[in-house]
Amino acid sequence: MKSRALLAFLAVALLTTGCSMNNNNEWQTVVCSVQKINDGAPVISAAVNAGDPANPDDDYVPLDLIKVLFWARPYSAASTINSEGAYSSFIITGYSAVWTPGPNAPAELTTYNVPRSNLSARVPINDETEVAFMLCPQEIKQEAWYPAPGSATVYTANLALTFYGHVEGSEHEVEVPAGTTVTFLGAISDN
Repeated sequence: MKSRALLAFLAVALLTTGCSMNNNNEWQTVVCSVQKINDGAPVISAAVNAGDPANPDDDYVPLDLIKVLFWARPYSAASTINSEGAYSSFIITGYSAVWTPGPNAPAELTTYNVPRSNLSARVPINDETEVAFMLCPQEIKQEAWYPAPGSATVYTANLALTFYGHVEGSEHEVEVPAGTTVTFLGAISDN
């Protein structure tokens, strides 16, 4: 009788929590994590790069690329995974980006959320891989609410990033969360 009650309890628990593995990266044989965003430097989106402030002829509209450094490790320190063998890497297949405007930042920034986009990278076990992708498309710099090149307007927004991928040889997709704060301003300079 006790075994039937235990089986009934387990069945209810599986139905309420689901019987498939969740998106938790820590349950995979190879665990991937974000080590650094933008080399640890502040992330900035600017309307123009003024280059040398004394020379107005060298101004240009910068591309806002963001670099992300990934690291892959075994699930457990006791695990031994051959770096040349099967299931020895983490494959990144995509990402999403969600803006949360800070104080004085325009709510319209959320129209530039990226629900899901392709991204391709292989992160070998016990190694790093750096990936760069577009932070802000050029269209954002043409919006009326984006700080103008000569203005003193400055605001920040939080950017929640979710990377999607799987252990090499597996199709079970997991999520790797990360995030950063981005400062928007009219102009920067090389100096």
